[in-house]
Amino acid sequence: HRDLHSFPTRRSSDLFAVLDLDQPLAPQGFAPGWFDVVLGVNVLHSARNLEFSLRELRSLLRVGGTVILGEGSPPQAGKRWRLDFVFAFLRGWWDVSLDPGFRPRPGFLFPREWMKLLRHCGYASVTAFPGEEWFRGDCRGGLVVATK
Repeated sequence: HRDLHSFPTRRSSDLFAVLDLDQPLAPQGFAPGWFDVVLGVNVLHSARNLEFSLRELRSLLRVGGTVILGEGSPPQAGKRWRLDFVFAFLRGWWDVSLDPGFRPRPGFLFPREWMKLLRHCGYASVTAFPGEEWFRGDCRGGLVVATK
C-alpha cells in the first residue's frame, strides 16, 4: 500500500478515492460528469450488478471521458480455473447478479463479454487491448477501454 499523496506526478486536479461499486456513487461524494478518466484494475468483475456499476461509472465521466478496466479472463468457456478456487473465499466472487446475455457466470468475463456489456450500458468506442487472443494466453488479462 502506497500513500497516494506521495505520487511524484500528482497534480492538484488528480483525485484518488475508494468507492463502493454496489452503491450509487453520487451520495458517496462523486460528482456526475466530473471525471476525464476512471481506472479500475481487477475490481469490476466483483461488482454485484455489473450493469448498475458500469452505468454509475459512466455517469461520472465527462462527455468523451474514458473508463479503463484492467481485468483477467477465464481460460475458456465452461471451465473453472485456479483463480475461481483462490478467490472463492472472498466476498463478491460468487455473490453477484447473473444475466445470461451479459454476465453468464461469476468472476472474470471474456473481453467480448466486457465489450458487449459496456456497449449495452451506453459506452462508445469499446476496445480490448491487446486483443481477445492475448486474454487467452498465459497472461489471461488485459485492458478494456471505453469512452462516454
